[in-house]
Amino acid sequence: ILDSRNNRRGCVLRSFHRNPKSINRMEKHEPCMSWYMGHGKKVPVIIVEDIPSAVRAVQYMNSVALLGVTLTDDGLTELVNTTEHVIWALDNDAFQKGQEYNSAHNLLFKTSNVELLNTDIKDMKEEQLCDLMLKLQS
Repeated sequence: ILDSRNNRRGCVLRSFHRNPKSINRMEKHEPCMSWYMGHGKKVPVIIVEDIPSAVRAVQYMNSVALLGVTLTDDGLTELVNTTEHVIWALDNDAFQKGQEYNSAHNLLFKTSNVELLNTDIKDMKEEQLCDLMLKLQS
């Protein structure tokens, strides 16, 4: 689990067996979200649920994994202090949560949009991911 400056703040223990499970273990008293900032601050941050999706997305734009669907006040403050442009792209079953975050916090950013995903980013084929990211950047 990384902060926006690529410093470690914790780790995720993840099982990929029959019933995938993950446990977040924070090492610092900081927001429980993980940043992947491979591009400049003017590039939007796509907000996803998990690290595998964030790692795939950072090939195209900055990303942050909420490590679930909960956004704390500290996490929101960190988002506002780190970026001006966000795209809420939570998994399909959490789309409504993304809409709620967008409605509640859109005035805190220059741009704030929500994207309905048919497939989790971590499960997309490369062509699907590329098409989505090009669409989101236009």
